[in-house]
Amino acid sequence: MFISNLILILLSAAAVDSSAIAIENGLQQCVQINKSDIVQRNNLTLLDTDISILQSLGYCGCKSAIASYHLYSKEQHLRSEAITLKSSTAYSFVLATDNKAPMPKALRLQISCGSN
Repeated sequence: MFISNLILILLSAAAVDSSAIAIENGLQQCVQINKSDIVQRNNLTLLDTDISILQSLGYCGCKSAIASYHLYSKEQHLRSEAITLKSSTAYSFVLATDNKAPMPKALRLQISCGSN
């Protein structure tokens, strides 16, 4: 039983790799996002990234250092979250809150100014 569950988890994680996630960076003049890996931690499926701040988000029209991301599968909105982008950092975007649920084959992650 344990081995079959482990195989199922490994297969579901392998079903989507980071190349299946398109990033639409509306802040590309201020923020660079480099995808790393899709990982599973604490029952979450996460996209690990390195975020580099090129200049203040104010130069990209944001009113603060708060940005937001929206995750879509085709045209279906899956989740949104606000993030603070003051300095370069590693960041893990939440793709799924249940790592046992099947992942869509293609995802779109939009980054924009937060609603402030």
